[in-house]
Amino acid sequence: MGNVLQELRHYSDAVKHYRKALEIIPNYPEAEGNLGDALMQLGRHREGLAHGRRGNGVIEFNWRSPSTFNINTGEQETSA
Repeated sequence: MGNVLQELRHYSDAVKHYRKALEIIPNYPEAEGNLGDALMQLGRHREGLAHGRRGNGVIEFNWRSPSTFNINTGEQETSA
């Protein structure tokens, strides 16, 4: 549900769902990373970075679209 809410840009609601998921499964890297991304979208950068790191990823800032953040899990994208 958190992913759907985040896609709809309902970041505050997405944060609530990611936190609930982490209550149920405390060591859930995907939920940690998604929580970090949603927090970054809300401007809560320090907290978002902390969760992104716990999600075994790195938060990437898209300089062309300053409101866009992505979690990078170490896989590189290739451009054609």
